[in-house]
Amino acid sequence: MENTPEALFENEEKMPKNGLIETILMIINKILDYTSTLEQKMPSIFDENKDIQNECDSDKLNTSSSSNDENVIFNDKNYTLHDYFYYWVDKLDFNENLLILTMMNIDKFLSKNFILTPNNVKNVLFSCMVLTQKSNEDETIYDKDYAKIFKIKTDELINMELEFLKIIDYHLHVSGEEFDNYKSRMVKIWKQNFSYFTFG
Repeated sequence: MENTPEALFENEEKMPKNGLIETILMIINKILDYTSTLEQKMPSIFDENKDIQNECDSDKLNTSSSSNDENVIFNDKNYTLHDYFYYWVDKLDFNENLLILTMMNIDKFLSKNFILTPNNVKNVLFSCMVLTQKSNEDETIYDKDYAKIFKIKTDELINMELEFLKIIDYHLHVSGEEFDNYKSRMVKIWKQNFSYFTFG
């Protein structure tokens, strides 16, 4: 079999897309549990203003993480990271390769001693997904359109993207071997935690 990212999901033990999403969410939540007692040395551009965030949440989400039904409106303001991530994956049309690459970029970001917290995780993850899509697809969305979809200011998104790139030293490139090894690790985690579940 050809050793390319496109071929890596064509093996006998295919990890379902929702299984991959749940695996990523589990890893991120474990990181958040670990960092819950730590404090960021300095406030970051990724920190949310919770009052403003709550006001615009009802406009941001119009699909369910479980059904992806476009007619479902979230009425509860306490949306979880789980809800947001499924929404973004759906809206940005992320495939398995982009999901793996997103997690690889999150790893690079956290390796620079950035502390992930509940107050910054959504913005960090969204910024990373935007950059990952831009750097790996020929046709991507303009920043103004990303901003319009997610009801944020274009300059705020651009500033978060630039800060993310600065922190990872503008290193978005991933070799086929790096991707292969990382994907194998994700499959191992999935097998240990989710392989016996079916995702709708």
